[in-house]
Amino acid sequence: MANQVKTITTTTNNEPNNNNNNFAYDVFLSFRGEDTRYSFTGFLYDALFRKGLRVFMDEEDLKGGDRIAQSLLNAIQQSRISLVVFSENYATSTWCLDELVKILECMELKGQIVLPIFYKVAPSDVRHQRKSYAEAMAAHEERFGNGSIQLHKWRSALFQAANLKGWSYQTGYEFEFIHEIVRRVTIKLQHELLNVGEHLIGLQSRVEEVKSLLDMESQSTVCMLGIYGTGGIGKTTLAKVLYNSIMDKFECSIFLEGVRERSNSTYMGLVHLQEAILSKLYEGENIKLENAEDGITKLKYTLKHRRVLLVLDDVDSEDQIRKLGGDGDCDWFGLGSRIVITTRDKHLLNIGGVEKKYEMKRLHDDEGLQLFCLKAFKMNHPSPEYKDVSNHVVHYAKGLPLALKVLGSHFADKSIKDCECALKQFKRIQERTYMTY
Repeated sequence: MANQVKTITTTTNNEPNNNNNNFAYDVFLSFRGEDTRYSFTGFLYDALFRKGLRVFMDEEDLKGGDRIAQSLLNAIQQSRISLVVFSENYATSTWCLDELVKILECMELKGQIVLPIFYKVAPSDVRHQRKSYAEAMAAHEERFGNGSIQLHKWRSALFQAANLKGWSYQTGYEFEFIHEIVRRVTIKLQHELLNVGEHLIGLQSRVEEVKSLLDMESQSTVCMLGIYGTGGIGKTTLAKVLYNSIMDKFECSIFLEGVRERSNSTYMGLVHLQEAILSKLYEGENIKLENAEDGITKLKYTLKHRRVLLVLDDVDSEDQIRKLGGDGDCDWFGLGSRIVITTRDKHLLNIGGVEKKYEMKRLHDDEGLQLFCLKAFKMNHPSPEYKDVSNHVVHYAKGLPLALKVLGSHFADKSIKDCECALKQFKRIQERTYMTY
């Protein structure tokens, strides 16, 4: 039986930011009811449900009015994955388009997984709004006007979603196509995802830059990459989002957080961290080592033929790289492995023999302003009376996400007068922080 499933691989992928307990649903289904409710989407819902997944599928066939129901917005926010079924008439529904805008907002701000399904439509027709999508958007333009902000959001959302990694179906056995979707969704949900918090402003483009350096398509090489930058600039969060987005491509994925702190004597030094790596490689088995050299021997033996993703976070010594990551020796690892190291010390990467390096960039002013306002005012931009003080905070924070979050939390629920006084106090204090964002 020929397999007609076609996976569309383009430029963007993303992962959720929290564990299962923080979500009401595993999957949110966005679809045009009159197109696929009683056919493809109905069968997909049944297959997901039979796998034991918590799936939100709107039961209403007819939706009155132009505004999307709050219950749907809440369901999108409370779902780990959104599956968007682009069918012939998807774009005719303002409800569907509003759902899509909200879904992509959750992808940007909360790290939600978004997977498009192109059901009997070409991804390029969705991306560039051709054929039935051109007709639908022309009708919306006639109704709302070419200058409509909402129309612009819809067009942008269609373009952005059509560039995500997903699936395309034209002909063949639908049950095979659905089986492949369910299989991939289940794999993504089963992986242990790292908590990256919220308000991931500006990270998506940086994640894509790091992915390009890692050359993820190549399975015939081993790549070691160092991410460096000052404290509070977001290295750890970048590494976590990257880890969540690529971990399902490896036999085993290990994120070793806080190496600098955990390698001290309180934690039994580097031996404890070597045991933690080996325990993950042996699926939870309790591993005990005699000393660090014993650990090196066992790590080399165990890693040699495994395709692994290993992240060593917040490294501050050459010894840590040598005993945990092979000192730049790619012979430790199986072909296709990727090793990522975060550190404040660029020079350390040269000593450790790390071949590729990425300097973590500070947030641009517009990104910094958005992050600060989300933390302080729960919105993307400041109200007019808070505009000046907000701009001063962004200037003072100098693009450091940690500083913006700390200051945003401090300014929350304060009057404009209190904010101005607080800003003056902050300016008088030489802020020193060694936390990571």
